[in-house]
Amino acid sequence: MLSFLFLSPLLFGVTAYSGDENDYYENHYGSDENGIRYSPSMQAFYDEHGHDAHLKYLTPNSFDLDVYRLTKRDGNSTDDKNSSNVFDYSENIVHGVNIGGWLVTEPYITPSIYWAAAETEGDQSTVPLDEYHYCEELGTEECQSRLQEHWDGWIQEKDFKQIKDWGFNAIRLPIGYWAFARLPDDPYASGQEEYLKNAIEWARNNGLYLWIDLHGAPGSQNGFDNSGLRDSLNWFNVTENYDLTLKVTYYLYNTYGGEEYNDVVIGIQNLNEPLGPKLKMSEVVRFNYNTYSQLRSTGSENNFVFHDAFQSMGYWDDYLTGSVDPKSTNYTHHNSSTPDYINATSFTDDDGDYYNTILDHHHYEVFGTGVLKLNITGHLLNVKSFAEGMKDEKHPALCGEWSAALTDCAWWLNGVNRGSRYAGNYSNPDGAIGKY
Repeated sequence: MLSFLFLSPLLFGVTAYSGDENDYYENHYGSDENGIRYSPSMQAFYDEHGHDAHLKYLTPNSFDLDVYRLTKRDGNSTDDKNSSNVFDYSENIVHGVNIGGWLVTEPYITPSIYWAAAETEGDQSTVPLDEYHYCEELGTEECQSRLQEHWDGWIQEKDFKQIKDWGFNAIRLPIGYWAFARLPDDPYASGQEEYLKNAIEWARNNGLYLWIDLHGAPGSQNGFDNSGLRDSLNWFNVTENYDLTLKVTYYLYNTYGGEEYNDVVIGIQNLNEPLGPKLKMSEVVRFNYNTYSQLRSTGSENNFVFHDAFQSMGYWDDYLTGSVDPKSTNYTHHNSSTPDYINATSFTDDDGDYYNTILDHHHYEVFGTGVLKLNITGHLLNVKSFAEGMKDEKHPALCGEWSAALTDCAWWLNGVNRGSRYAGNYSNPDGAIGKY
């Protein structure tokens, strides 16, 4: 089992920057005919490959997949080993840590920078809710200046060495879609990808593995502040949001899924915590098939990581398992207002299996009044049941986030200007469970 936890937050100071916003956009982002602005590296990629490249290997409603370059293994082979030195979760024990609050800020992890952006000093009600509103409140140029200093100081190579010295061997690195592309009205700052590249080299230099985690999607996949945009759930139901997500995932797979990164990158997670109970699960399933297909279409054999979407243990046993069943048909981009049908090449004699699929679970003992009322024995039984459920799943499964916290009283853990269930001042009609 692979376990991750968040690093404790560090404090840091910020400085101001002034400049013309149009100059900022001109210098940092190219844009397409829809006004979507791309980072220089992503712009160069799609200029070379075409801006519809991410649509070529998507699945139809039936979840059948075009297997053009989808599997490198012979479909009749019984060999379940990796053929290109891809990290094998069945043979390696991984002890990992999340680097939260760095390339995706969260108010509870980095409260100092959010307090510094309050419209009224000391007034919590004027603190930005998330990174979107942080940059909107400050303006993109000022946000860029403050976050640039944060990125430079929050995590450095010495921290990777310390992580290694503490006995960890892996890092899960959250990063938002806005590091690579922004919607026309997005206020986000740019430049995070350079720190992702630094992180890969720092991991390599210090004998650590790195797991790249797309932590936020356009419109938000869950409405949590850690997605970049709180209280919004417009990922699937806005065409350009879903399309841009697929554009980012395809870029990530092409850029970081190659063999040259196999010594460091042990998986690329297509999306953190899509909120299955509030989304159509058929759409989440299709997104997982689409992005698996994208990864394999690049020739990558690296690990495809996907989150459980808050479904029960065993839910995913019948998805992305077994043999790929190639069909001779046309494939189309899902949810496009002007569908672009792409003729798929059928290889009916190559029916390889889905492989290197890793299921990510997250476990906390604080996000509900019922669990907060448990005694220590109750908490331990919960964890035991959780681990036993993971062990019985068909996919290699791990716990990508967890915490030993027993209350939700950490400042802004539930969000800016919210209290805690434990103290009875947030989402608990029955009153306080305990005291701070």
